[in-house]
Amino acid sequence: MAQLNFTQNQAMAWIKAFYNKGGQDFDGWYGKQCMDEAIAYCYWLSGGTFRPSGNAIALTSMWLPDTFTRIKNIASTRPQKGDIVVWGYGEYATYGHVGIVTNPDPDGNLMTFVSLDQNWFNASLTHGSPPAYVKHNYNGVWGFIRPKFATESKATQATSKAKTKVAQSIKKVGSLEVGKVPPSKYAWSSKRLFKAKADDLGVTINARSGSKGKYTWNNTSLSYPAGTIFWVYEIMEGWCRIYNSSYNGWVWHERLRITSIDVKPTAKGSAKQKGNAKKPTTNKSTSEKIPKKTNAKKGNNPLNSVDWINSEHITGTKIKYNGNVIDKKDSIKGVVLHNDQGTMKPSQYEQWLYNREASGEYTMGFAAYYVNRNEVLYYHPIDYCEWHVGDSFGNHNYVGIEITESHPAANLSKKEFEDNEEIGCAVAAKVLKLKKLPVNRTTVKLHRQFTATSCPHKSWDLHAKGDNTPANIRKMQDYFIEKIKHYYNGGSLTKDLAPAKEDTEKGAVPHIPTGYVKNSKGILTKRERGRFIVGDTAVRVRTGASTKHKVTGLLPAGYNGIIYDTAIIQNGFRWISYISDNGRRYIATGHADKNGNRIDYFGKFTSV
Repeated sequence: MAQLNFTQNQAMAWIKAFYNKGGQDFDGWYGKQCMDEAIAYCYWLSGGTFRPSGNAIALTSMWLPDTFTRIKNIASTRPQKGDIVVWGYGEYATYGHVGIVTNPDPDGNLMTFVSLDQNWFNASLTHGSPPAYVKHNYNGVWGFIRPKFATESKATQATSKAKTKVAQSIKKVGSLEVGKVPPSKYAWSSKRLFKAKADDLGVTINARSGSKGKYTWNNTSLSYPAGTIFWVYEIMEGWCRIYNSSYNGWVWHERLRITSIDVKPTAKGSAKQKGNAKKPTTNKSTSEKIPKKTNAKKGNNPLNSVDWINSEHITGTKIKYNGNVIDKKDSIKGVVLHNDQGTMKPSQYEQWLYNREASGEYTMGFAAYYVNRNEVLYYHPIDYCEWHVGDSFGNHNYVGIEITESHPAANLSKKEFEDNEEIGCAVAAKVLKLKKLPVNRTTVKLHRQFTATSCPHKSWDLHAKGDNTPANIRKMQDYFIEKIKHYYNGGSLTKDLAPAKEDTEKGAVPHIPTGYVKNSKGILTKRERGRFIVGDTAVRVRTGASTKHKVTGLLPAGYNGIIYDTAIIQNGFRWISYISDNGRRYIATGHADKNGNRIDYFGKFTSV
């Protein structure tokens, strides 16, 4: 049976030390929350291999390693010292609460228990509060997570083995050396390269954005103190990818010191990475693709004529919501053809979508596929829920296919956009055939059949035209169905597809970020609804989307009461706008480049 390397007595000593030091803000957000205590406890018990995430309620369903057991609270349940107690009913049903059991039956009647709880007394969602020993009844308790503690003999044996391992451990492999700063470059690995700790200055996590060769690393305001342990999976331009092989979190290499090496040395003393045949000579991440020569000619298979891009979610970590992997679909009943109302190509969407994940804006929507006549981005596994039609049934049962470059500013000819549709229909045929579904009006849907929208606006203007009547909806469906059936039945391209537009500085089409439009004053705006949570630094509230406008107030760090309805890009900032008691107000939420891409964030975004 799998066991931890720590005993129950050692766990109780850790809990006492945690209380004595006044608790911990483990993730650097919103002070000492209850979940910070649980994360710190699990991280310590597992030797850094298990780090829960999300709100406390996520502990009721998230994946657990085999060294922990989840126990539902029923009449026969008896907690034990060191158990993680999770509240999830009644007033705790939304966010939950969590503590660590220190006395399972203080009154001797099986009606109460004592736990160490962070953010219980003087609780605050934005600042937290220190840990305290609290006597509880079982009201609202969902259950317990029980660590599989080591026996005293196993712990002694593990300590002895650890000492032997340290004595025999690898001290140097290639450019990696225990006790030293990591190199500025090391190839991506699906398994960890080495373990390192933060130096005396601590570290700040950065998120990567931009395209290959033009990456930037942007401060997330997430920081950790000296001595924090990280696993590293890649080093690019001096930035170390941490936590797992697909996580978009990076630490500057000079802030780390290597504590152990997982890369195996070869006979010649160079590095061989566990589970990875690649030698550390390049910096290739999962998202970097080698473009193919296009072969989009009449008579060819359409999906063999495009560059196919798999995002890191296809084979790696899936998108999470509230700490849990996003729901699997109830079933797959068909596909939905979208127009993106944007100017980006699928390859440009990939990093843009990763950036939205990093900021929490992914809750505004995403689809499984993004296509044009030259590229297909398979962004999100089709068996997992997408947020693409604004309707729960549609999101949980249909696969979204975004036909890109549909905004007028993309400057596509009619042929070029119809060629984009061609590949969209070929992808739809692939999905329907894979799921053994027929091609008809039940399996081929439009976004506007689920919610009030103009999507697919450009396809509609080209092929259906007119009002949003049932007859015109069927006409639009039938246009797609005819093409999908052709590819479903093994058909090849009936025409040559237009080549990709070259990106040039001079005479380039002005970039308009997806979803934005230019108003009469040439300002980029977008209708968007969400909640903005202020980061570590207070932000100014203004009467307009410009630093020249009057400041009417200041929102403190951690404030989470702003529900906004509009996003604006202007003067190097990305603004949001909302209606206050005193009229419309504006807040800068981060810097943006000339193309509207985010450079950094002044807080987080969530859906409402």
